[in-house]
Amino acid sequence: MSRTERVCVVGAGMSGLIAMKELLEKGHDVTCYEQTEREGGVFNYPAGVAYDDLRLTVSQHFMCFTWMPPPPREKRELWTRGRYAEYLHAFAERFGLLPRIHFGTAVTAVAPTLDGRVRVHVHDAGTQLFDSVAICRGAFRASAPRLPRIEGLDTFPGLVAHSGTYKDPEPFRGLRVLCVGMGETSADITLQISNVAAACTLSMRTFPEIIKRYRGPDRRTTDVDSTRLFHWMSVEQRAEFYTFKRSFRATRTLSEHDRVVYEWNRRSGGRRSLQKNDDVVANVVNGRIQVRAPAAVARIEGDTVIFNDQSSLEVDAIMFSTGYEESSIPSGWLTNVEIPDVRRLYKHAFHPDLGRRVALFGWARPRQGGLPLLSELLARHFALLCSGERELPAKSEMTRVIDEDCAREEDFFANSKHTRTLVHYTRYADDLAELVGCLPNLEAYLDDPELLTHLVCSSNIGLSYRLQGPDAFPEAAREACVSAPIADPYQAIDRFVEHALSARLGPETAHRAAGVIRT
Repeated sequence: MSRTERVCVVGAGMSGLIAMKELLEKGHDVTCYEQTEREGGVFNYPAGVAYDDLRLTVSQHFMCFTWMPPPPREKRELWTRGRYAEYLHAFAERFGLLPRIHFGTAVTAVAPTLDGRVRVHVHDAGTQLFDSVAICRGAFRASAPRLPRIEGLDTFPGLVAHSGTYKDPEPFRGLRVLCVGMGETSADITLQISNVAAACTLSMRTFPEIIKRYRGPDRRTTDVDSTRLFHWMSVEQRAEFYTFKRSFRATRTLSEHDRVVYEWNRRSGGRRSLQKNDDVVANVVNGRIQVRAPAAVARIEGDTVIFNDQSSLEVDAIMFSTGYEESSIPSGWLTNVEIPDVRRLYKHAFHPDLGRRVALFGWARPRQGGLPLLSELLARHFALLCSGERELPAKSEMTRVIDEDCAREEDFFANSKHTRTLVHYTRYADDLAELVGCLPNLEAYLDDPELLTHLVCSSNIGLSYRLQGPDAFPEAAREACVSAPIADPYQAIDRFVEHALSARLGPETAHRAAGVIRT
């Protein structure tokens, strides 16, 4: 028999909202504290770290929750920050979340008690006692920027900025600007700055692995390619797959823009955080952005930046897009435990010493795909834990799984050692889905060739995890899955599908499934 609990949600961003929805769905008494004056988290402008002119890098089919999806056949678009903030507000309104949120109320500490509950210290409101807490602060906070330690930076006479406080390019108008770092945020910020700066130089320690925002003559969003077929391939199979697709597309016809993308990808080494934003390449091609790579800033003397190859550059401003401290829960905020590395949490969410009482959301960042699905699956699992319908493993087993997952992530993301939040999108989602009980059983769809083919060869959208299990809505989920476009040409599917499926299903079942898909 399930139980109900009094649960606190800290933060009303994307993860906080879906945590509230899933907890309420299970009948729990939910209270949310949000330190700003409205919901939205990083997308809450100007309080969040997202700048006003931000455009998402995956489409609405990955960014929407399964409780409020876009129409199945709606054309895929990359929403703006403002459009996504509107979606989150509509979601909160539709499911009655807003009355449960205490806006302008900061949580100052979370303290597990000896009797198995959790004290939440609220600024100007004293201490509240809860059965469980979902901490939805996430890894991207302007108060915890990651800045490189560079000799002379503290005496640089010009403007020094970090992407966490960037809102628009106006402060850089007419200046000579050095932009450091090349993630998705930097691609936007560097492009915007280069359009108003007197000169703009981009410094990259390594070359990024870029995925274009749009693919093909129909300008489909690149998340179409985020398929189970692709994600289940081994590293070796994936390298062969890339080689095959490049030859299939006849790369000799590449434009100058595509040539830069191709060359950066070739030099990236792969197996790093994917950069799903190629807009910046336009100004690299036309010369508005000068690139120094591979290059790192060695030291600064006055207004002169000296790189590790001993070349130099005079600048008026430096913009760092170098990420955030990923152990950014302040020391002492979560009392009695420290989290020096988020990979030492069970599924990036549960500390072995705290068990199910405290769940941390937003500390698993997918290499491909969308974060909302990962937060939703975690929220479904957490709500079931609070209800007593699921249990976490014993501490020793949690530690064993943590060791196993950490070793796998260290290997897979060997070229992104400092980005500890990175997870393999489909593998992580499948792991959570197994805990929830909603992992799609492909063998069950051998007699449904259309659905099986789309589950394997179309983008892995969140509604595929609503086909079965608790709180499933199979009819709507099936319609959404079969409406998703097939990602790859038949030649690629025919060549790789059985190899990719064999690791997931075993050779015999994989052979049967591949035969169904080929047919």
